[in-house]
Amino acid sequence: MHLFITGTPGSGKTTLIKSLIPYLKNSCGFFTEEIRESGQRIGFKIKTLDGQERILAHQDLKSSYKVSKYGVDLQGLERIIEHLHKQIEYSQIVVIDKIGKMEWGLNLFRDFVKKLLNSNKKIIATISEKGKDFEEIKKRKDIFLFRLNKGNFKDVFRKVVLAKDALSSQELRSLDEKAKTVLGLPETVLIENASRACLEALLGVGPLPKKAGIFSGRGNNSADSLALARHLLNKGVDLKIFLVLGGKSFNKEVEFQLNILRKVLSMEKIKILNKREELVYLEKILPEFDLVVDGIFGIGFKKPLAPFYKELIELINQKARKILAVDIPSGLPADNLEIDEEVIKAFLTVTFLAPKISFFLEGGSQYTGEIIVKDIGVSRDVLQAL
Repeated sequence: MHLFITGTPGSGKTTLIKSLIPYLKNSCGFFTEEIRESGQRIGFKIKTLDGQERILAHQDLKSSYKVSKYGVDLQGLERIIEHLHKQIEYSQIVVIDKIGKMEWGLNLFRDFVKKLLNSNKKIIATISEKGKDFEEIKKRKDIFLFRLNKGNFKDVFRKVVLAKDALSSQELRSLDEKAKTVLGLPETVLIENASRACLEALLGVGPLPKKAGIFSGRGNNSADSLALARHLLNKGVDLKIFLVLGGKSFNKEVEFQLNILRKVLSMEKIKILNKREELVYLEKILPEFDLVVDGIFGIGFKKPLAPFYKELIELINQKARKILAVDIPSGLPADNLEIDEEVIKAFLTVTFLAPKISFFLEGGSQYTGEIIVKDIGVSRDVLQAL
């Protein structure tokens, strides 16, 4: 996925790009800066990430191509692009600041960007807020678009830093499989590590709840939430476990975690939810919990939601004070925002190895809340290097 930042002039797009550069590995590209004299802007210069610098445009430059009062140095831009072509082969990320009217009017630059967009390289770019051609780029399905203004710089910067590392569900499954088959880490160990990471994240955002409701489904994501329940119990949190099965059975990892909890919790603390009629009981007690932990669905979720799950998620959203999503909010597809159902709206999502693509598609943040990325006893970088 490519990352594009847009906003009105003066909103801080170039400042954001320059602030982001120290966080980028294996990258090349360029950013632009104003040339000022006696407080007045007289042109623009272009700087590459490896220190090369050229005049991009100047009010005193005579050129066959002008934008407003500025003549554009066509040969200078051509040399910069030729230089980048040599670097791109060995880079994973290409920084472009900016894609605007001045640059887009040049065939050389336009072809350069279009080729990159359809390559296997990740582009991090700023793009003008207005313009028909730019709107077409922004609508591409392989782009995260961030809208910057003077009041949200810190928030957008934090999201871009996270989004640059987003992976698809297929890529995440591949890393998980490497942890098990190449490193020999059993699923139970990975679940234990994930649950401890959740506890650590919770401790980092404030005091632990006095009372929590744990909603667990049938898969490994649900096992994570049950293991977290045990850690919360160890910290003195009053718990109630809700096994959301919808009439189906759970997997062996859920059963393993559940058997532990059955030995340390009384039976009235563990309730199985299978029918829509049981939601009446849930409606009464949900407001009692300081925190609800959502572990119903993971990245393997496939729509549509059955009516039972739809009503359950709607009820949790309406009645819960705070919701922690384990890895991904239930009902949210990992790879897109094709949503026509209810989705958990968390205040915090603790996600494992890497953020999911859907977190950063426009509208995704209303479901995730704050995002904290944790490893599972082995990091994404280590697994990708195997």
